[in-house]
Amino acid sequence: MYLSRISAPRLQGLVRQFPAVAVLWPPQSGKTTLVTRPFPHAERFDLAQSPLGTRPLPPTRSPPATP
Repeated sequence: MYLSRISAPRLQGLVRQFPAVAVLWPPQSGKTTLVTRPFPHAERFDLAQSPLGTRPLPPTRSPPATP
């Protein structure tokens, strides 16, 4: 059973404005369903299945100094 999501129209608007759109949500939250329902032939790139997804990212800022 598919329940339409509030974010589906927003996603469709973003796809019209930008050549690429990232859908980032927690695991098992319906990302694939959200994308494949309105865009069944869209190309998808899954970072979890990519070598890029397995590499640790560099830190974005220094950890706080300890007194």
